[in-house]
Amino acid sequence: MARVSAGASGGGLSYGYRAIPRRPGEHEINEREAQIVRRIFADYVGGRTPREIATALNAEGVPGPRGGKWNSSTLNGSKSRANGVLQNRLYIGEIVWNRQRFIKDPSTGKRVSRLNPESEWQHSEAPHLAIVDRTVFGLSIARKSERSADRGPVAAKAKHILSGSPNAAFVAPATLS
Repeated sequence: MARVSAGASGGGLSYGYRAIPRRPGEHEINEREAQIVRRIFADYVGGRTPREIATALNAEGVPGPRGGKWNSSTLNGSKSRANGVLQNRLYIGEIVWNRQRFIKDPSTGKRVSRLNPESEWQHSEAPHLAIVDRTVFGLSIARKSERSADRGPVAAKAKHILSGSPNAAFVAPATLS
């Protein structure tokens, strides 16, 4: 927590930044990637969808955050976890730490993440890491809220091809006479 309070990273490296050699937890702006981040925000605020933006970046051969292809979920992220390019507060110079914790699933032995309550999230200002203007970021968040309010609840996809909603009524096919 002291590292975050001092404006250093408490976790991984976000797209648009690079680690400073021999200075653990300290990052600086990677200007080549920062231009892409600014473009993503400008395109999104300008009315393009995350899918359209990802398709354009892929068509131009712009490598994604892990060197592969871009997709809309990389840009959208998760609303509850406040991640993804379009929700990353680091782009306005604010480090958010302690959003999640990791526990071991006793049945599988694998490490799984669990979201911490928002009241436990830690915030620290890091103006030297700002890539996007706060006004543009605010417009992006407002647009995301508008777009998510338009869609109602989304039904979960069936895990198996012949399975469906447990509440769906089975209708037997008509028999031939």
